[in-house]
Amino acid sequence: MRVLGIQIAYGFSSEVQVFTRMLGNRAGRYDATVIAHEWNGDRETARRIEEGAGASVHRMDLGWRPNRGERRPTTDKMLSWARLGLALPAVIAKVRQLAPDVIYSSQQAWDCTLATAVARALGKPQVIHLHYVIGPWLRRLPLRRLRTCDLVITVSRFIGDAARHHGVSEDRIAPVLNPAPAWRPPAPEMVRALRDECGADGDRPLVGIVGRISESKGQIETVRAFAGAVGNSGARLVIVGDGPQRNEVEQAARALGLRERVTFTGNRNDVPALLAAFDVFVHPSHFDPCPLAVLEAQAAGLPVVAFAEGGIPEIVAAGETGLLATPRVQEELTAALRRLIEDRTLRTGMGEAATRRTRTHFTAERQGARFAEVLLSHFGGAGATHRPA
Repeated sequence: MRVLGIQIAYGFSSEVQVFTRMLGNRAGRYDATVIAHEWNGDRETARRIEEGAGASVHRMDLGWRPNRGERRPTTDKMLSWARLGLALPAVIAKVRQLAPDVIYSSQQAWDCTLATAVARALGKPQVIHLHYVIGPWLRRLPLRRLRTCDLVITVSRFIGDAARHHGVSEDRIAPVLNPAPAWRPPAPEMVRALRDECGADGDRPLVGIVGRISESKGQIETVRAFAGAVGNSGARLVIVGDGPQRNEVEQAARALGLRERVTFTGNRNDVPALLAAFDVFVHPSHFDPCPLAVLEAQAAGLPVVAFAEGGIPEIVAAGETGLLATPRVQEELTAALRRLIEDRTLRTGMGEAATRRTRTHFTAERQGARFAEVLLSHFGGAGATHRPA
């Protein structure tokens, strides 16, 4: 079976990372080729796909350009879509030459639009990999196409339920949880330096949260929980990332008397090393489909404190690899964090269990095999069917 992936990459996004890991661990079960967006301003993404996926990558300018500001001017949007339309005949000609059996893309509007056009032009089955909660932010065409494409791969059962509520039939939904990002322990001296940088000298517990600072990711809830949990422990909190809610979170930390106990690092390119420096990972996000941040934290041997919401209960084994609070119940989140701050034996045991769970459930090899199994069961046999668009 030959799979053709469409990636109009917005940098090496989480969707692109997951697809690349899946292809890189297909172990010869199917052939794979990728049509990847490339222009003078972004050559790195296509290169990383090619290296990680072990697949042929055909680089084409598919029209997209990065934002020049917070909001993209309408003229920029129109020009980008016009460039995509102009590129379409060349893409269809290239795909016809490659003769794939299946057309794949994420739910991203650009990717899905091009994949839909190609699948319809060539009469090929289409797979959409759904990484997000369903809503108007997915845009009109992807929302429609989810109901009519041949297969929707979802990153969790939680997202699978959302697809069902959206009108996707049960037989066209296949959950494949994300694989954990590769994690390699950094040098001990680097870990010590990072702990010193964050003020966690000696055995003081270091609590960390990584992600875009926004309402949905739970940094405000984390600061409030930490304020109620820290006590006399000397623990420190590290907030890694940036985003629209940063000022609000900083103000909340100051108002709670945590100015000397909380470090805001901004965006960092050494997150794996920071994870090795942490003792507890907090991720009280809301409706998170299958967060790579939690998978990476567990791979690094960290116990997780979070709400039992979204896809997180499918990743974190409650009471075994972390502690999950009732969604939106701040007191439970605070109590869970306090337990792990105060009990070194508990957090060590849960961290070790988190590593074991990652190695048995969320490796790229395991999830890559599951991804291949889903594709082959739907499209690889003589009885495979295609629903005309």
